[in-house]
Amino acid sequence: MDIPLFHSVFLDTIKSKGRIHELSLILQFKSKTKDFFKDARLGWKMFRRGKIRLLPSKFGGGKEIQEIFNAFEKWEK
Repeated sequence: MDIPLFHSVFLDTIKSKGRIHELSLILQFKSKTKDFFKDARLGWKMFRRGKIRLLPSKFGGGKEIQEIFNAFEKWEK
């Protein structure tokens, strides 16, 4: 597993959605690694059991999360 890439995708998902959405995380990570079918059986099993949702849940704290990322990026420069 490419851990730095996973961390990057994880943070990008949080930055764009305000929280983690597993399906977005999986799709973005798999598209970057080009390893589409390695975990397909497990993913399907998790989806059938309701562990992975198609749409992200509602979240009202997106603005605060964006402010945290903006402050960090400003501090980093």
